[in-house]
Amino acid sequence: MPPTLCLQRDGSYATHPVLTKGWDLFKDRKGILSRWAEHIEELLNQTKPTDKPIVDQLPQLPNVSEPDFLPSLEEISASACNLKNNKALDPDGILTEIVKHGVHLLLLRLHSIISAWA
Repeated sequence: MPPTLCLQRDGSYATHPVLTKGWDLFKDRKGILSRWAEHIEELLNQTKPTDKPIVDQLPQLPNVSEPDFLPSLEEISASACNLKNNKALDPDGILTEIVKHGVHLLLLRLHSIISAWA
């Protein structure tokens, strides 16, 4: 069971006792955080065995150095209109609402960036 820290209204953290692997209770914040770290490390650092003959049978596709075609301004505009509102920021930090409801100039700039990139 993963450890639990709950943020309270006053900004402090309430700690709830959590079980260790040895069925002992962690009640202090440091113990709870160390259990979180252990739990996350176990989740993320699992080794999954792969069957080598099956991996070797996967088809090897050629690398594509350049796209076959560039998207048109209409395709970029249609893609922008299909974006969903109230979603998390992309790594570039641009809200989808800005792109979706951006003026025509924004779409022209986006098209020129994509065209120059390809």
